[in-house]
Amino acid sequence: IRRPPRSTLFPYTTLFRSKSLGDSEREAHTTLMPQLKEHISATERSFNFIATVLNIAAGPPRERIQPALKASSMLMAQMLNHLRCSMLLSLRGYPAQVCVLTASIYEAAFAVMAIGSDDRVARKWLEHDDPNRSYEEIRKITKAGLANVIPLSQSSRKIDLERQTEVNYVVYRQLCWPKHLNPMFVQRYSRRDSGRGALFNGPDASDEGLKLASFALVNGAAFASSAGAVYLSAYVPQEQRTGLIRDWNQLNRDLSSLRDRSIKRWGTKNPFPKKWRI
Repeated sequence: IRRPPRSTLFPYTTLFRSKSLGDSEREAHTTLMPQLKEHISATERSFNFIATVLNIAAGPPRERIQPALKASSMLMAQMLNHLRCSMLLSLRGYPAQVCVLTASIYEAAFAVMAIGSDDRVARKWLEHDDPNRSYEEIRKITKAGLANVIPLSQSSRKIDLERQTEVNYVVYRQLCWPKHLNPMFVQRYSRRDSGRGALFNGPDASDEGLKLASFALVNGAAFASSAGAVYLSAYVPQEQRTGLIRDWNQLNRDLSSLRDRSIKRWGTKNPFPKKWRI
Protein backbone atom coordinates (compact mmCIF):
# COMPACT_ATOMS: atom_id res chain seq x y z
CA ILE A 1 0.00 0.00 0.00
CA ARG A 2 1.41 3.36 -0.99
CA ARG A 3 0.33 6.86 -0.12
CA PRO A 4 -2.48 8.39 -2.18
CA PRO A 5 -1.71 10.98 -4.87
CA ARG A 6 -0.99 14.51 -3.73
CA SER A 7 -4.25 16.34 -3.09
CA THR A 8 -5.14 19.43 -5.11
CA LEU A 9 -6.98 20.80 -2.05
CA PHE A 10 -4.27 20.39 0.58
CA PRO A 11 -0.48 20.34 0.46
CA TYR A 12 -0.27 16.63 1.36
CA THR A 13 2.48 15.55 3.72
CA THR A 14 5.58 13.87 2.33
CA LEU A 15 5.65 11.54 5.33
CA PHE A 16 5.95 8.34 3.29
CA ARG A 17 7.94 9.68 0.34
CA SER A 18 8.95 6.55 -1.57
CA LYS A 19 8.38 4.20 1.37
CA SER A 20 5.56 1.70 1.48
CA LEU A 21 3.07 2.00 4.28
CA GLY A 22 4.40 -1.29 5.62
CA ASP A 23 7.92 0.16 5.87
CA SER A 24 6.56 3.18 7.74
CA GLU A 25 4.69 0.91 10.16
CA ARG A 26 7.82 -1.11 10.84
CA GLU A 27 9.74 2.09 11.58
CA ALA A 28 6.94 3.20 13.91
CA HIS A 29 7.15 -0.17 15.68
CA THR A 30 10.90 0.30 16.21
CA THR A 31 10.32 3.77 17.67
CA LEU A 32 7.30 2.93 19.82
CA MET A 33 8.17 -0.48 21.24
CA PRO A 34 10.74 0.75 23.81
CA GLN A 35 8.33 3.46 24.98
CA LEU A 36 5.23 1.24 25.12
CA LYS A 37 6.92 -1.91 26.37
CA GLU A 38 5.45 -1.73 29.89
CA HIS A 39 2.01 -0.79 28.57
CA ILE A 40 2.02 -3.76 26.20
CA SER A 41 3.19 -6.04 29.01
CA ALA A 42 0.34 -4.86 31.29
CA THR A 43 -2.20 -5.34 28.51
CA GLU A 44 -0.88 -8.84 27.82
CA ARG A 45 -1.20 -9.66 31.53
CA SER A 46 -4.79 -8.41 31.48
CA PHE A 47 -5.43 -10.53 28.38
CA ASN A 48 -3.95 -13.64 30.01
CA PHE A 49 -5.81 -13.06 33.26
CA ILE A 50 -9.14 -12.82 31.43
CA ALA A 51 -8.39 -15.82 29.21
CA THR A 52 -7.54 -17.94 32.26
CA VAL A 53 -10.67 -16.91 34.15
CA LEU A 54 -12.83 -17.44 31.07
CA ASN A 55 -11.45 -20.93 30.47
CA ILE A 56 -12.06 -21.96 34.08
CA ALA A 57 -15.57 -20.52 34.36
CA ALA A 58 -17.02 -21.15 30.92
CA GLY A 59 -15.55 -24.65 30.68
CA PRO A 60 -16.60 -27.12 27.98
CA PRO A 61 -19.80 -26.61 25.94
CA ARG A 62 -22.97 -27.72 27.67
CA GLU A 63 -26.68 -27.76 26.93
CA ARG A 64 -27.78 -25.42 29.69
CA ILE A 65 -26.01 -22.31 30.89
CA GLN A 66 -27.40 -19.58 33.12
CA PRO A 67 -28.13 -16.28 31.33
CA ALA A 68 -25.58 -14.24 33.30
CA LEU A 69 -22.72 -16.63 32.55
CA LYS A 70 -23.78 -16.87 28.89
CA ALA A 71 -23.93 -13.10 28.33
CA SER A 72 -20.77 -12.35 30.29
CA SER A 73 -18.76 -15.07 28.55
CA MET A 74 -19.67 -13.79 25.09
CA LEU A 75 -18.73 -10.25 26.06
CA MET A 76 -15.45 -11.42 27.60
CA ALA A 77 -14.50 -13.32 24.43
CA GLN A 78 -15.06 -10.23 22.27
CA MET A 79 -13.15 -8.09 24.75
CA LEU A 80 -10.12 -10.37 24.41
CA ASN A 81 -10.05 -9.77 20.65
CA HIS A 82 -10.26 -6.02 21.21
CA LEU A 83 -7.38 -6.13 23.67
CA ARG A 84 -5.22 -8.09 21.25
CA CYS A 85 -5.95 -5.69 18.39
CA SER A 86 -5.25 -2.65 20.58
CA MET A 87 -1.74 -3.97 21.23
CA LEU A 88 -1.08 -4.60 17.55
CA LEU A 89 -2.35 -1.20 16.43
CA SER A 90 -0.56 0.75 19.15
CA LEU A 91 2.82 -0.62 18.06
CA ARG A 92 2.11 0.14 14.41
CA GLY A 93 1.41 3.78 15.17
CA TYR A 94 -2.38 4.04 15.13
CA PRO A 95 -3.27 5.57 18.53
CA ALA A 96 -6.63 7.02 17.47
CA GLN A 97 -7.78 3.57 16.38
CA VAL A 98 -6.56 2.13 19.69
CA CYS A 99 -8.84 4.65 21.43
CA VAL A 100 -11.76 3.45 19.29
CA LEU A 101 -11.14 -0.15 20.35
CA THR A 102 -10.72 0.88 23.98
CA ALA A 103 -14.10 2.64 23.94
CA SER A 104 -15.60 -0.70 22.93
CA ILE A 105 -13.55 -2.46 25.62
CA TYR A 106 -15.10 -0.01 28.10
CA GLU A 107 -18.61 -0.87 26.92
CA ALA A 108 -17.98 -4.62 27.10
CA ALA A 109 -16.16 -4.45 30.44
CA PHE A 110 -18.80 -2.41 32.23
CA ALA A 111 -21.56 -4.56 30.76
CA VAL A 112 -19.84 -7.63 32.27
CA MET A 113 -19.41 -5.80 35.58
CA ALA A 114 -23.04 -4.65 35.60
CA ILE A 115 -24.33 -8.15 34.82
CA GLY A 116 -22.19 -9.92 37.41
CA SER A 117 -24.21 -13.01 38.33
CA ASP A 118 -27.59 -11.30 37.89
CA ASP A 119 -29.68 -13.31 35.42
CA ARG A 120 -32.31 -10.57 35.29
CA VAL A 121 -29.80 -8.02 33.97
CA ALA A 122 -28.32 -10.62 31.62
CA ARG A 123 -31.71 -11.42 30.10
CA LYS A 124 -32.17 -7.75 29.27
CA TRP A 125 -28.86 -7.89 27.39
CA LEU A 126 -29.64 -11.22 25.69
CA GLU A 127 -33.14 -10.15 24.65
CA HIS A 128 -32.12 -6.73 23.31
CA ASP A 129 -33.71 -6.39 19.86
CA ASP A 130 -33.09 -2.79 18.76
CA PRO A 131 -30.22 -2.47 16.21
CA ASN A 132 -30.29 1.32 16.52
CA ARG A 133 -29.20 1.70 20.14
CA SER A 134 -27.23 0.04 22.92
CA TYR A 135 -29.06 -2.17 25.38
CA GLU A 136 -28.53 0.36 28.20
CA GLU A 137 -27.26 3.91 28.72
CA ILE A 138 -23.50 3.89 29.26
CA ARG A 139 -23.45 6.05 32.38
CA LYS A 140 -26.00 3.72 34.03
CA ILE A 141 -23.91 0.66 33.11
CA THR A 142 -20.82 2.39 34.49
CA LYS A 143 -22.43 3.02 37.87
CA ALA A 144 -23.84 -0.50 38.12
CA GLY A 145 -20.50 -2.02 37.13
CA LEU A 146 -18.54 0.03 39.63
CA ALA A 147 -20.96 -0.99 42.37
CA ASN A 148 -19.99 -4.60 41.70
CA VAL A 149 -16.23 -4.12 41.31
CA ILE A 150 -15.52 -1.67 44.16
CA PRO A 151 -16.12 -4.28 46.90
CA LEU A 152 -13.40 -6.45 45.30
CA SER A 153 -10.78 -3.70 45.64
CA GLN A 154 -8.12 -3.85 48.35
CA SER A 155 -8.51 -0.13 48.99
CA SER A 156 -9.21 0.72 52.63
CA ARG A 157 -10.56 4.19 51.86
CA LYS A 158 -14.23 4.88 51.28
CA ILE A 159 -14.93 5.22 47.57
CA ASP A 160 -17.51 7.72 46.31
CA LEU A 161 -19.55 5.79 43.74
CA GLU A 162 -21.04 8.89 42.10
CA ARG A 163 -17.63 10.52 41.79
CA GLN A 164 -16.01 7.40 40.35
CA THR A 165 -18.88 6.99 37.89
CA GLU A 166 -18.27 10.51 36.60
CA VAL A 167 -14.49 10.05 36.41
CA ASN A 168 -14.82 6.82 34.42
CA TYR A 169 -17.51 8.26 32.17
CA VAL A 170 -15.26 11.20 31.29
CA VAL A 171 -12.55 8.70 30.28
CA TYR A 172 -15.12 7.00 28.05
CA ARG A 173 -16.05 10.28 26.40
CA GLN A 174 -12.37 11.01 25.74
CA LEU A 175 -12.01 7.61 24.09
CA CYS A 176 -15.09 8.35 21.98
CA TRP A 177 -13.53 11.48 20.49
CA PRO A 178 -11.87 9.53 17.68
CA LYS A 179 -14.62 6.89 17.68
CA HIS A 180 -17.17 9.50 16.58
CA LEU A 181 -14.67 11.66 14.66
CA ASN A 182 -15.45 14.66 16.81
CA PRO A 183 -14.43 17.71 14.73
CA MET A 184 -12.26 19.03 17.57
CA PHE A 185 -10.31 15.77 17.62
CA VAL A 186 -10.02 15.46 13.84
CA GLN A 187 -8.77 19.01 13.39
CA ARG A 188 -6.18 18.52 16.12
CA TYR A 189 -4.84 15.11 15.18
CA SER A 190 -5.03 15.26 11.37
CA ARG A 191 -2.13 17.73 11.15
CA ARG A 192 1.48 17.88 12.17
CA ASP A 193 2.32 21.44 11.20
CA SER A 194 0.59 23.55 13.87
CA GLY A 195 -2.52 23.84 11.72
CA ARG A 196 -1.00 25.34 8.56
CA GLY A 197 -2.82 22.91 6.28
CA ALA A 198 -0.69 19.82 5.63
CA LEU A 199 -2.50 16.55 6.32
CA PHE A 200 -1.08 13.17 7.14
CA ASN A 201 -2.24 9.60 7.44
CA GLY A 202 -0.52 6.35 8.29
CA PRO A 203 1.49 5.62 11.44
CA ASP A 204 1.96 8.28 14.10
CA ALA A 205 4.99 7.80 16.35
CA SER A 206 4.94 11.39 17.62
CA ASP A 207 4.90 12.32 21.30
CA GLU A 208 1.22 13.25 20.99
CA GLY A 209 0.48 9.88 19.42
CA LEU A 210 2.42 8.12 22.17
CA LYS A 211 0.34 9.99 24.78
CA LEU A 212 -2.89 8.78 23.15
CA ALA A 213 -1.70 5.18 22.88
CA SER A 214 -0.48 5.13 26.49
CA PHE A 215 -3.79 6.50 27.73
CA ALA A 216 -5.81 3.95 25.77
CA LEU A 217 -3.68 0.92 26.65
CA VAL A 218 -3.58 1.59 30.39
CA ASN A 219 -7.30 2.21 30.60
CA GLY A 220 -8.17 -0.72 28.35
CA ALA A 221 -6.14 -3.11 30.48
CA ALA A 222 -7.72 -1.73 33.66
CA PHE A 223 -11.32 -1.90 32.41
CA ALA A 224 -10.89 -5.39 31.04
CA SER A 225 -9.17 -6.81 34.11
CA SER A 226 -11.85 -5.31 36.38
CA ALA A 227 -14.49 -7.10 34.33
CA GLY A 228 -12.41 -10.24 34.69
CA ALA A 229 -12.37 -9.80 38.48
CA VAL A 230 -16.18 -9.52 38.68
CA TYR A 231 -16.52 -12.55 36.39
CA LEU A 232 -14.03 -14.45 38.56
CA SER A 233 -15.91 -13.65 41.78
CA ALA A 234 -19.16 -14.82 40.22
CA TYR A 235 -18.10 -18.02 38.44
CA VAL A 236 -14.68 -19.32 39.49
CA PRO A 237 -14.70 -21.84 42.36
CA GLN A 238 -13.33 -20.47 45.64
CA GLU A 239 -10.38 -22.87 45.72
CA GLN A 240 -9.12 -21.57 42.36
CA ARG A 241 -9.36 -17.85 43.10
CA THR A 242 -6.40 -17.07 45.36
CA GLY A 243 -3.63 -16.87 42.76
CA LEU A 244 -5.84 -15.12 40.25
CA ILE A 245 -6.93 -12.47 42.76
CA ARG A 246 -3.28 -11.90 43.68
CA ASP A 247 -2.43 -11.44 39.98
CA TRP A 248 -5.27 -8.96 39.54
CA ASN A 249 -4.24 -6.88 42.55
CA GLN A 250 -0.62 -6.76 41.37
CA LEU A 251 -1.75 -5.74 37.88
CA ASN A 252 -3.81 -2.92 39.39
CA ARG A 253 -0.77 -1.66 41.27
CA ASP A 254 1.37 -1.75 38.14
CA LEU A 255 -1.29 0.05 36.10
CA SER A 256 -1.53 2.71 38.80
CA SER A 257 2.25 3.17 38.56
CA LEU A 258 2.01 3.58 34.79
CA ARG A 259 -0.72 6.19 35.23
CA ASP A 260 1.39 8.10 37.73
CA ARG A 261 4.31 8.21 35.30
CA SER A 262 2.04 9.40 32.51
CA ILE A 263 0.75 12.18 34.77
CA LYS A 264 4.31 13.18 35.59
CA ARG A 265 5.19 13.32 31.90
CA TRP A 266 2.06 14.88 30.39
CA GLY A 267 0.25 16.49 33.32
CA THR A 268 -3.44 16.46 34.21
CA LYS A 269 -4.70 19.79 32.91
CA ASN A 270 -8.38 19.63 32.01
CA PRO A 271 -8.71 21.14 28.49
CA PHE A 272 -12.45 21.75 28.96
CA PRO A 273 -12.99 22.63 32.64
CA LYS A 274 -16.50 23.97 32.03
CA LYS A 275 -17.57 20.86 30.13
CA TRP A 276 -15.63 17.97 31.70
CA ARG A 277 -15.80 17.47 35.45
CA ILE A 278 -12.66 15.45 36.11
